[in-house]
Amino acid sequence: MSPPDDSASGRRPLERGFPIERISAIAERERRAKRHYRPIYTMHKWWARRLGSVGRAISLYGLITDADATTIHGEGRQITLDGPDESALAGAIDAVSATDPDALWPWYTSDITIDDVRVYDPFMGGGTFLTEAARFGADVIGTDLNPVAWFVTKTQLGASSVELDAFDAAFESVTAEVAEELTNHYQTPCPHASDDHTADVMHALWVKELDCVSCGDTVPLFGSPRRERSVRPQGRVSGPLPGL
Repeated sequence: MSPPDDSASGRRPLERGFPIERISAIAERERRAKRHYRPIYTMHKWWARRLGSVGRAISLYGLITDADATTIHGEGRQITLDGPDESALAGAIDAVSATDPDALWPWYTSDITIDDVRVYDPFMGGGTFLTEAARFGADVIGTDLNPVAWFVTKTQLGASSVELDAFDAAFESVTAEVAEELTNHYQTPCPHASDDHTADVMHALWVKELDCVSCGDTVPLFGSPRRERSVRPQGRVSGPLPGL
């Protein structure tokens, strides 16, 4: 059997090679410690969110096909030729292959826009791939049956057009109106304190309740609020969860 044809003609870099080892090292850190490494645009704990580092790498290798249609920006989005420039990019695009998948890797952290490219994700979920493609200047379109996925992705993609001062003012207004009432539902007695200290709840599971058709009692649809047992040495703070 002849070896695969890794020539650049008619094939995107993603079809010829992908930096698995490079991206795996970053993805492992992002997966294990999402509190510290999740993308800054993440606004919701979507249940099956794909990793931002993987989405960016796929966008880099899947969208860049022509150096002439690619602009590299510097700090403050000023066009710059410092570091890997357009002329080097053209050679890197052609050089990507199964034996040299790292050819495009120097541009992974670059601020890049690409002309005339459109991305469609029919099952967009939390919008990772659409958002990462949009960071390259792509015209993105997504669909999903879940209305939460639609809201999360739409809000993420629209965040760049938000006026920060107006956003801060709106946030402070909402905080003053409802924060005290809502935070009371997300506190629990601290089992390690000798006084009446309460601890803030990091995550809450809202459980729907129904009236039993046999006895008439109101019962939660989940039998227990415990979702997992920690294997770490430190204990977990737990407490009653509010019903819905």
